[in-house]
Amino acid sequence: MPNPASELFHLHCQQTNRREETLGLSRDNKPPGGITALGIERSGTTRAYCATFQPDGTVFYAGEGSGLEGERIGKVEVAPLWSLLQLLAESDLNSLADSYTYAADCVYESGTLFDAFLLIQRGEEKRVIQSTDGAGTPLVKVALNLLDFLLDRAVWERKPLVIDRSPPAPVDKRQRR
Repeated sequence: MPNPASELFHLHCQQTNRREETLGLSRDNKPPGGITALGIERSGTTRAYCATFQPDGTVFYAGEGSGLEGERIGKVEVAPLWSLLQLLAESDLNSLADSYTYAADCVYESGTLFDAFLLIQRGEEKRVIQSTDGAGTPLVKVALNLLDFLLDRAVWERKPLVIDRSPPAPVDKRQRR
């Protein structure tokens, strides 16, 4: 599986016509482009979760059916997050559509396989971009993949709560008598 952080670096270099560059914290530690938070929300047939990332690496998470149940606070690596913030700050976000979807040749019984939402927040201003079944521009796809990548590597303040959704073991009725 490709590393979203390296995909992000290459996409950023392409968009800015730079060959080599170090991305990360700015000298004044202010988030690039005034972006104060990034968020991801995914929902599908078996899972749903949302996470909000602060520029300092703090992540707020809530989910169900995804193996990481409940609400929690954690930390993610700051450098890749700031790389994404920098890329988004230097991109023309107004050129992005509000929603991306593939032309459906088939319809799933339960609707769509999954929906993803990318949230970009600058102060009180919020921009939400929807991606259905993985559709979107390279920027949207890389942003969503990197946020998931960071979530997979987050360090949580408390042990994850996992709810066992397996059916109860069968009971032998003869033993009850």
